[in-house]
Amino acid sequence: MKKIGILLLAITIIILVIVKFSSDNVKQNKEKREKTVPVSVGYARVGRLEDIKKFSGIVTAKNSYNAAFNISGKIEAMYKNIGDFVNKGEILAVLDDREFEQKLLEAKADLEISRANLADSEYQLYLNKQEFERVKSLKEKGFSSVNEYDRAEKDFKSAENRLNISKSQLIQKEASISSAVLDLENCKIRAFHKGFVLQKFTEQGNSISSNSSVYTIADIDTVTLKTEITEDIFPKLEKGQNVKFTVDSYPDKIFNGKVKRFSPSFSNETISSQVEIESENSNHILKPGMFAKIDIIFETKENAIMIPSYALYTAGGVEGVFSVDSLSGLVKFIQIKKGIRENDMIEVLEPNLSGMVVTLGQHLLKDGSLVSIEK
Repeated sequence: MKKIGILLLAITIIILVIVKFSSDNVKQNKEKREKTVPVSVGYARVGRLEDIKKFSGIVTAKNSYNAAFNISGKIEAMYKNIGDFVNKGEILAVLDDREFEQKLLEAKADLEISRANLADSEYQLYLNKQEFERVKSLKEKGFSSVNEYDRAEKDFKSAENRLNISKSQLIQKEASISSAVLDLENCKIRAFHKGFVLQKFTEQGNSISSNSSVYTIADIDTVTLKTEITEDIFPKLEKGQNVKFTVDSYPDKIFNGKVKRFSPSFSNETISSQVEIESENSNHILKPGMFAKIDIIFETKENAIMIPSYALYTAGGVEGVFSVDSLSGLVKFIQIKKGIRENDMIEVLEPNLSGMVVTLGQHLLKDGSLVSIEK
């Protein structure tokens, strides 16, 4: 009986120890759970990162001009309409040129008269010169009077002057011919450059004054995007920087271009500088006037260490991230030096970061906090 009592006592003690141990374990696990902070995490990774700034702008033709007549008149014919393609030098429209044809005929007739007058003046000079030389020879031999010599000399000089006048008149009539030919040519509008007709301002049969626009022509093989940038971004801008953009007509298509030029001054009203971007457009998809959403790529890094931007947290005036030890679940606050940013990813220049970083719940953490990762 005594042995049985001892055995029962031993069993009771063992049971009590097990119960106590289990109770302490539960308590410790509860305390551990209460100290664990649930967080969301992201990962530091290495990859391609671009420093991109977003702008908006308008597509314009690289080369465009207004075609106009240099003289006034009535439009006899118009050969092009909106959307038509024109080649350089092609005739676009003509004026009624009958008046100028008549002026050319008159100028040609006047030119022939001037040529005849010149021939007559040359012959008259020849005769007067012969007479003057004859009288001069006789005078030297004493067979001619002074009056006769003076008259012959005067006639000779007069003939020279008439010849000079005839030559000047001939030049004047030749100029009149050139002017009449130019007026006839000005009755036509020729395309200064190849392109498409964007606008048509008048119709056949209308009278029009000189230098009034008849067509707007644009070459859209290359287009120019015009946008503006602010003063804080201006130092990053360089000619030749790559550009990506979209237009509303083709929202899923990405077009490429390059920064071609920019103004060295800023507008007093908008405090911005105008930038022009050129893009190849041989398929003529892009049209002048389209609204463009523009991304200018200021810098590209191929092997950048990057983290989600929402992992950044400022503690005590210091910006950094909470790095998670994957084995212990403990976090450590690490100060970082930022680089370029693309959308929601930001470059880490220092230190050489890797692994998990907390992206949600940072305000509940401090160095050495234990975390549980929420999925």
